[in-house]
Amino acid sequence: MTKSLWNHIQAKLAEFVDGAVDLTFERLAVTPDQITALGLETRPTKASGHANAAGFTRRRGKAAGTLHDSVEVDAIDSNLLRDMVRDAIERHIDQHALEITRVAERSEREVLERMAKRRRAG
Repeated sequence: MTKSLWNHIQAKLAEFVDGAVDLTFERLAVTPDQITALGLETRPTKASGHANAAGFTRRRGKAAGTLHDSVEVDAIDSNLLRDMVRDAIERHIDQHALEITRVAERSEREVLERMAKRRRAG
């Protein structure tokens, strides 16, 4: 994601909530440790059509013109990726409030299931 797109998304979301909540933005990326641990396949970073390739290689200690390996985030199993994103989001949420919300949701789900069961029965 380009820096300008990243900044645009942040600005639009901040405009949407209009100060009603504090927003925290965190860029997530596949780490070298995850590449190894998950056995993810890599490929050379594409230089053509990739406006950020030069900065990408410089930030990773490669000389200009030599490309570092890249990995597609969708190479990660979708369930694991979902868990990783959920964990990143939940790091910013009050855990006590989150647990209270989960308990309330379970209770509401149970009530709705009982209501549906009674309706089907008669």
